[in-house]
Amino acid sequence: MNSSHSPALSDTEEADTQKPSPRRYVVLLAALLSVLAAAYYTFFVNPLASDEEMIAHFNAHRAEIEALVKSYREWEPTPGENVIWNHKPETKRLLERAGVWAVSDIAPIWFDDPYSIEGAARFDVLLRAGTPQGYFRKIGTIEVLLLGKEYARSSFFRYPKGAGLFKRFVYYPVRPRVENGLLLHPFHFGRQGEGDRVFDSLNAFPPDWKVGECVLRKLEPQWFIQMCRAT
Repeated sequence: MNSSHSPALSDTEEADTQKPSPRRYVVLLAALLSVLAAAYYTFFVNPLASDEEMIAHFNAHRAEIEALVKSYREWEPTPGENVIWNHKPETKRLLERAGVWAVSDIAPIWFDDPYSIEGAARFDVLLRAGTPQGYFRKIGTIEVLLLGKEYARSSFFRYPKGAGLFKRFVYYPVRPRVENGLLLHPFHFGRQGEGDRVFDSLNAFPPDWKVGECVLRKLEPQWFIQMCRAT
């Protein structure tokens, strides 16, 4: 009785069967590139809206944004009125048309003659005497926060503790001085206040960005984009 036997593979044929196929190389390379791209995006790409997107929004809604800032700074509550500024019907309509989430006043405060010791001294006397209601709305820096998650994100890998990152517009009631890449703050307790770093672009992360630091890009003498790394 004849028995059939499979022919033995030659050494060359056996080696060929053990080689990964070209398709497998392509799949592995694609997976590696995907991992590298994800790592690059996570650590080096700013997830916030670009300056160009924000500038386009500002230009498209400038009239509404400036009207909101003017209204906020000039608003005086009516005695006995329980409705605050941002809950007024006309304010809500303007916020919606402008694509703005909120407007509020923040530091620094721009009193008269803010870059002099004398101006700071007069402001200190005013503070000690008690300031009228709404005073800081008139002379404070005004922040304008836009609607949309692209203006506020968390960074869990680039910065520790999942730092919050956000971009917004800021309006200064005076023309602040920008010298040597710094927007100078008003005098405080008899000396020049600290300044904020100013860059030509905020599309990338600034070097040596500290926790709690806000950096700026100038749009106009009194309008800036501000990007902050929250605590």
